[in-house]
Amino acid sequence: MLLGLEGKVEEILGEDEDLPSTIPSALMTRPRIFKVSANEEKLAVTFAKSFAEHLATVPTGATDTDTAYLDNLAYTLQTRRTTLPWTVAVVASSIKELATKLDASDLKSTRRAAETPKLGFVFTGQGAQWAGMGRELMAYPVFKDVVTKADGILTSLGARWSLLTELFKPESESRINEAAISQPLCTALQIALADLL
Repeated sequence: MLLGLEGKVEEILGEDEDLPSTIPSALMTRPRIFKVSANEEKLAVTFAKSFAEHLATVPTGATDTDTAYLDNLAYTLQTRRTTLPWTVAVVASSIKELATKLDASDLKSTRRAAETPKLGFVFTGQGAQWAGMGRELMAYPVFKDVVTKADGILTSLGARWSLLTELFKPESESRINEAAISQPLCTALQIALADLL
């Protein structure tokens, strides 16, 4: 079975008479984050309250319609609007709850950090490696220097293998799938790639 885009259960293989044709409304009323932002503290709250007034005009009642509306609204507010310095954010599961929270008398806006966010990397763990990966990137001096330094560090820590040797072994001789090799090798290559970028 497969959960379709509109909450309907769709069959992939065979039939299953015990499954409901739609997902119960309790499962479709999950909480979502909604944010409104502005250049000034008071304006963020004012915009939120204006938005609450607008929500009062939105017809509600059909759970699937409400769900689609809330999903689209949360997505649009999070990804399709510029995040300005002052933000009001609330968590709601229904249009009515959202309107109530946005219109609350104790609604406050928060200021975004003054610094521009810095680029961050998340390195993969074991499992994404293959024999010879990163070999072609050794043509770049920055990449090669980082891998060479990493090899020296591993040797000084007592590694009984060479990162450089392992990197250039043919697939039939590679031990890349051994955790003791794949973890340091993957980490070294990813650090080198980050420096290269």
